[in-house]
Amino acid sequence: MHKNKMPIIVRILLFLILPYDEMNNLIGDFEELYKTIRKQHGAIISAIIICYQILLSTPGFIKDKIYWGVLMFKNYLLTTFRNIKNQKGYSFINITGLAIGFTCSMLILFYVQYELCYDKHFTNAKQIYRVCDETSFTYQGRNKSTATPAPLAKELVTRYPEVKAATTFDVNNNILVESNEQKFFEDNFVFSDQSILEVFSIELTEGNRNTALADPASMLMSESMAGKYFGSENPIGKVVKVEGTQNFYVTGIFKELPSNTHFTLDFIVPIKAMETLWDTDLTAWYRFGYYTYLLLNEDSNPEVLTSKMQELRTISLAPGKEPNFNYFLQPITDIHLYSDFINEISINGDISSIYMFSLIALFILLIACFNYINLSTSRSVYRAKEIGVRKVIGAQKNQIVRQFLSESLIVTFISAVLAISLIWLILPYFNNLVERNIPFGSLFELSTLIPLIGSIVLIGIAAGFYPSMVMSSFRPASVLGGKMGNKSRGKTLRNIFVVSQFSISVFLIITTLVINAQLSFIKNTDVGYSKEQIVAIKIKDDSIAPSLDAIKSELKLNPNIINAAYSTYLPNNVRSLSRIFKAKDSGDESLGFYNSIFDYDFIDLYGIKIVEGRNFSKNFPTDSVDNYLVNESAVKELGYEHPIGEEFYYGVHGGTRGRARIIGVIKDFNMHSLRQQIEPLYCKLGKSDNYRYLSIKILPANISSTLDYIHSTFAKHTTKYPFEYSFFDEVFNSVYENEAKEELIFTLFASLAIFIACLGLFGLVSFVTVRRTKEIGIRKVLGASIPGLLVMLIRDFIKLVLIANLIAWPVAYYFMSKWLEDFAYRVDMGVGIFILSGVIALAIAGLTVIYQAARAASANPANSLKYE
Repeated sequence: MHKNKMPIIVRILLFLILPYDEMNNLIGDFEELYKTIRKQHGAIISAIIICYQILLSTPGFIKDKIYWGVLMFKNYLLTTFRNIKNQKGYSFINITGLAIGFTCSMLILFYVQYELCYDKHFTNAKQIYRVCDETSFTYQGRNKSTATPAPLAKELVTRYPEVKAATTFDVNNNILVESNEQKFFEDNFVFSDQSILEVFSIELTEGNRNTALADPASMLMSESMAGKYFGSENPIGKVVKVEGTQNFYVTGIFKELPSNTHFTLDFIVPIKAMETLWDTDLTAWYRFGYYTYLLLNEDSNPEVLTSKMQELRTISLAPGKEPNFNYFLQPITDIHLYSDFINEISINGDISSIYMFSLIALFILLIACFNYINLSTSRSVYRAKEIGVRKVIGAQKNQIVRQFLSESLIVTFISAVLAISLIWLILPYFNNLVERNIPFGSLFELSTLIPLIGSIVLIGIAAGFYPSMVMSSFRPASVLGGKMGNKSRGKTLRNIFVVSQFSISVFLIITTLVINAQLSFIKNTDVGYSKEQIVAIKIKDDSIAPSLDAIKSELKLNPNIINAAYSTYLPNNVRSLSRIFKAKDSGDESLGFYNSIFDYDFIDLYGIKIVEGRNFSKNFPTDSVDNYLVNESAVKELGYEHPIGEEFYYGVHGGTRGRARIIGVIKDFNMHSLRQQIEPLYCKLGKSDNYRYLSIKILPANISSTLDYIHSTFAKHTTKYPFEYSFFDEVFNSVYENEAKEELIFTLFASLAIFIACLGLFGLVSFVTVRRTKEIGIRKVLGASIPGLLVMLIRDFIKLVLIANLIAWPVAYYFMSKWLEDFAYRVDMGVGIFILSGVIALAIAGLTVIYQAARAASANPANSLKYE
């Protein structure tokens, strides 16, 4: 018997070619043919002949397979559209829910992908590193800095063969640029050298990249800046004046760096120009304030190079003195999401935000899928007879599964097409919201398109798998006889999905409430100074120092100006850190104190409270010499019980110590972000050339005319720089722009996720009320009241929402506690937030359920009892 059996290779060939349903029938025909041929020609020849016959039959098999496949797909398509037409309400809920889910998730994923690709566009991104240093002291809550000495880059290239190229640059903002009778303050003004073009592979559209920055008076401009200053003219060779003192000649135009770069370049001039502009010593190793980037050779080990670099720490130190910092290398692709160091070029993103938004995208997709599965399985009873008839006429279980999976994929595809259309409409507004420039065309790049198509298929199969398995398992005799059997398992699964959806919804509600409460706390908490109706002006022109007192006196003549004061820093951003000693000559360890310089009116203008002693006063001439104010944190750090009259000492250049006598203690105020603890501070009176800001307290009336008066007053003393001002409350709030933006995005997508969950609940309630139509009619005939019927209908759903709350509360508490740890001053996440979230969830679910339940409960019982 085994001699007449076809070889295994022939069976495999048939398995690959034959349709599954025809396998058993056709394989028997080929076996008979094989037996006949074998009797005449033997095993080997018969195997060759049968394989040849199979190959000859292959085109026909493939043609039939394609034909019947297209026919079946056409049938699935017609069935799908027929069901959409016959069940408009449920189809609308399914398609809308999936479309919104796709839209939200794809927008979030676009944003996430954009953030993850920061700086990866550079030609040698994997070999580019930033040099940073880790210090032994803390500054504004951080001990890692991007600031390095100016000579470091050249020294690294000279000493270490691992370094292919290195560049040093300094980024300046508010630089005065003049050309073609145009005058603007410009940001992103960079001082560097030729090496910046090599390290970052910057492309020049005009000029010679080998000599573009060779001349100390040369300048490179971005394409946008060239258009701004010269329009359609050729800018090469044009003169540009910087800071009103030095002329530069445009020698090249470069392409803008992509927007997902952690820094922006608008102007590049030789770093040597800093020596003439500001008398800067570029050879000083002790002056940290420049950015250093390295391009390493492909075979270089950054860890080995880091260990070698430590020998450079002692170049500027006196013999025997130990350095208080260590150099380390940071990959350029890690900067945007993993870096919050001192002296960052710009505000970076945060990987935790990426995780948070990715989680929201996943949640939204899960809710949309749960909706589809819930509604599909709940509606399966209405297609039971269709399935029964199909099975009676010979449909196999796998054919039923394929049908419903195909329907699910078609609905998912329709939703995805609708989502793409919505993205096309929404993307400009979304870009504006997240302050990014994500192009719509990125949707059709392979890196995005392949995952998108994969997601559509995966979600279509995932959403349709369980409903298809449920429907394909119906027994024809039962469904055609009107008996569906025990449906408790389906009901249990639907309840699990409802609980899951609302658990996610409650989690998002709590998260939104906590973020909102924290930002509200930041805006409304007493930071220790006044923020309202204060105009802040940055003093750019050093030449007006002798006129500052005159400007201030003239400003005070205006009845709409309450007060004016000068300072080195605004009260929310004190940056200067000094070493403090309790004794003049002892070897005690130094303390790190922040310091600020201001005039007599600063304390009163900002409403900073004096808790002990007195303020600076013109009645005490020594106040301008060695009398100081300290905050409460400084008193605690110094350990003085009665600080008035006590002394401390501060380090000055040359190793000596200056004496400071305490005349007053000011109440602690937040001189940095609320993410940080209040730290020790001392304050002293300054001289006119110390000041960098003028703060002006004004009345809320006639603001426009008051600003005009301020402008005209300044114009009498200087016209070198354009007049610019800010309101201090806006300056204060700008520190929390990222948090405010994240709150808005989070609230928006959380609301859409909850909306999708409500859509599913609405559809499910509709199904339940329709299924219980006769029961409702009988209960009404027997005297049941409408409120009683409403309670009966919504009771089960309210239970599910309560269970969802119990699941979501501990999860939300854990994650939001972690989020709040980033803030030194934060809201108390008490029971009230969780109770409020539960009330909101119950209200949302209740309103969704009550609408449908009320319709069913108020219907005429006569119509209900006739219902089939």
